[in-house]
Amino acid sequence: KKKKNHLIKKFVMAEEWVVNEKFRKSRNPNLETNELTNTFSEPGVDKFLIRGKTYLSDREKIVSQTAGFTVEGINVFRTPEPFFHSAERIKSLKRWLEDHPKNEYFIFSFVLPGPPYVTVVQLFRKILVEGQDTVFDRLYGRFKKEGEVFQKDRFKFVCLVPTAPWALKMAISSLGGEKPVVICNKLTSSHYSGSNYTEIDVDVGSSKVASMLNSLVVGA
Repeated sequence: KKKKNHLIKKFVMAEEWVVNEKFRKSRNPNLETNELTNTFSEPGVDKFLIRGKTYLSDREKIVSQTAGFTVEGINVFRTPEPFFHSAERIKSLKRWLEDHPKNEYFIFSFVLPGPPYVTVVQLFRKILVEGQDTVFDRLYGRFKKEGEVFQKDRFKFVCLVPTAPWALKMAISSLGGEKPVVICNKLTSSHYSGSNYTEIDVDVGSSKVASMLNSLVVGA
């Protein structure tokens, strides 16, 4: 018996789901925080420090000069069973990738414990022009070509939580704080690729610590 697709929301693309105007005005102290719902934005590159050319000798990190990707869309799905490979299973996302063959995309998803299972799908589009940063070009080329083994060793995730309840802040601090982590070495990950995309899905439920932190975030 063929299982039905229980996705309850379509993947909303950038042309339909832009950054909420209220979010852009969120720096206004007169704006009520409860007005900021169902939206996302991008932090500036100055929020992230990366290894410079002399890092191995001086251990100094520098501010990133240019972002390699921009957020094309983010959406959340609730399903009775966990699902992976969003680029193939979410019809509207699959169609979007097929309709933009000249663009290069990176998809990163969190699969949260259930049931119901919640999957946060994040779609990024490459904006760094070929030749603008040759080091990035070579590294990302290997990232795509060499696949899962290389990606597990190289893909880092940084969690920055500027505002959160005290309990959540303490939990993050006890787990090492807001530092880069090779996330695929901590959580079970699934890796997929297509002609114009690379996808990594991480199973938050594969780690008791991550599951505990997820419970704090959801309840915050």
